[in-house]
Amino acid sequence: MKKILMFQWFDCKDPLRKKELIDCVSHNKDLGFDEVIIFNDSVDPYFKDSHVKNIVTQKRITYKDYIDYVSDPERHDSLIVLTNTDIKLDKKILDSDQFIKEKTLFALSRYEVNGALADSPWCTQDVWVMLSQPIHKSVIHQCDIPLGMPGCEIRFSEILFNTGFAVFNPCLDIKNIHVHSNPATHLDENRIYGAYLFTPACTFHDIGSGNQAVLPVPHYLTSFINRLFTIQ
Repeated sequence: MKKILMFQWFDCKDPLRKKELIDCVSHNKDLGFDEVIIFNDSVDPYFKDSHVKNIVTQKRITYKDYIDYVSDPERHDSLIVLTNTDIKLDKKILDSDQFIKEKTLFALSRYEVNGALADSPWCTQDVWVMLSQPIHKSVIHQCDIPLGMPGCEIRFSEILFNTGFAVFNPCLDIKNIHVHSNPATHLDENRIYGAYLFTPACTFHDIGSGNQAVLPVPHYLTSFINRLFTIQ
């Protein structure tokens, strides 16, 4: 099975942050993927190799870009991984094809550099894994959501869940590392509101055994409650 990695590269002005991103990309690029697809946002390609495909864009990568590759018949029988740029992937992610099935999404929470699982892993994910397959048009129409927006990951998971996908978060077996010395605060003004999905941390054994505790739970997020308390 062909294994493909996708992520974004962009012009980072902070030298320390750029060094962190280069470290992550260099690690992931050489991890063992058959093809690495880099969406270069308004910059010339920085990483080049025989298995690297550079795409020059003028915008931030979206989940629709990911779904376009997943649903492409030319990539039939492939494992396709999407990651945030500041994640150093666990090599075990290459073994996902032994556990994932069609109509399934792995939405993986991260670990920090100190080895601790991220706070609230059920609603914070940074890496996504799917098999290439036909995708319902409603997903394609709804998931033109930029990565990195607050709430984007739980909104994307809900869109797939709502069209019949099983969604799991086997981050207790796949431990991807988040590399960010000075993390920025997400602004609520950029939040993606709507239906979303809580996906608990689990293991591959949990998924195979049908452990009910690891099943995702849909919710609804609205700004109404915030506005309610600000109306005079």
